[in-house]
Amino acid sequence: MTRERVSIGIVWLAAVVGVFGVAILADPSRHLVWVSILMLTLICLTCLLQLRLQESDGFIMRMSMSLVGALVILGIASLGFALLGGDAVVGTPNHS
Repeated sequence: MTRERVSIGIVWLAAVVGVFGVAILADPSRHLVWVSILMLTLICLTCLLQLRLQESDGFIMRMSMSLVGALVILGIASLGFALLGGDAVVGTPNHS
């Protein structure tokens, strides 16, 4: 496995770990907020990892693969949070 593929896998693994962290630690009414913050963190992590490789060939492809994979993971998690009855569905009033 090449360093380039490992850097993509690290971002995906960080996304999965981050989703579980959000699910366990965050208030259900704030899940979507924390998922957004997690995505921003993954963007920064991706940039750092790809710049650390110091390899210009395939830079855009590696950035895209890392971020699209992370976005898919976070999208599935957000759908799961919504289906599991989280109060964080956008556009619904909170009647607490």
